[in-house]
Amino acid sequence: MSISGHAHLLGSKIRKWSPNACNHGRIDRWPAGSLYRLKFLIYQNDKARDRQVSSRHKPAKRPGAGRRKAEAPELLPVRHHHDTSLAEGVYDSLRVGLMSGAILPGMSLTSRSVAAALGVGATPVRDAMKQLEAEGALWSKSKSAFFVNDPDQKEFQDIVEIRLRLEGLAIRRAALAATPADLEDIRELNDVYAALLRGGRDNLARARMRNFQFHFNIYCLAGSDTLTKMIESTWTRIGPTLNKFYTISGELAISASAHETMLDALSRNDPDTAEQALHQDILNASKDILPMLRPAAEPSGARRKSTFLASATAVSGSAAEEHGIAVP
Repeated sequence: MSISGHAHLLGSKIRKWSPNACNHGRIDRWPAGSLYRLKFLIYQNDKARDRQVSSRHKPAKRPGAGRRKAEAPELLPVRHHHDTSLAEGVYDSLRVGLMSGAILPGMSLTSRSVAAALGVGATPVRDAMKQLEAEGALWSKSKSAFFVNDPDQKEFQDIVEIRLRLEGLAIRRAALAATPADLEDIRELNDVYAALLRGGRDNLARARMRNFQFHFNIYCLAGSDTLTKMIESTWTRIGPTLNKFYTISGELAISASAHETMLDALSRNDPDTAEQALHQDILNASKDILPMLRPAAEPSGARRKSTFLASATAVSGSAAEEHGIAVP
């Protein structure tokens, strides 16, 4: 099947992932910011996102020499219903943009530029961005401008270490629960991801979205909304930084290969191999991204240098070799 033929991949199976959908099957009953609501937004708006015209997202001009221009990122259209606020719809759209890497690290966002991109007023945008600031995904420098989190090496290492633990737990639980029916569409999604990677740089934005979808479809199988929300909070802070991997890495094909290993392990209900393949996937990207980040500012007192990347690579590598997984 062609890439375009997968535009609404998994859309028909969205209901089974929401505890509310079992009883209601309605997006307006799903809490704003929940994984299930975000999944609905992604699949319902996939084609619209691919058709968006670049002129709709021209950078907004800002006065003042030396200031970074506020750009309007490429975001999913806002969808809200009678019992959810417009600010919640904007919040959902921004979170998807952050987690999928559609928003760049360090990007300047203003309520005016985002409102223009989404076709909404400035007030719900400000409310949504203040909530994301409280969660650490954005930070503010003035009354009107917000900036996307751009972690230094220390923060990046901390987040990756947390990812290894949280996402490792999620995929282990998923491996114990996965059925062939659960994995059929996720495997097809990875085929699309691999095809997009082979298609060159013009397809990388869509590939990042498919990578995001791939991971969270698996984590959803763990059956823990609490765990998934904790993972989401790390992705909102690190998702934009993953752009660096897709921009400079020459090992993108390894990502799709690691995905295949995860799927094969999930199909065998093998949590150990699934977790090791996930670690390989995370660490492959991390080792390319880390040197590109600014060094952490030295604290006043001595701080033990984090060695998580080396130790995690060693642990992951030894276990991966045991299961026949290629480690770079």
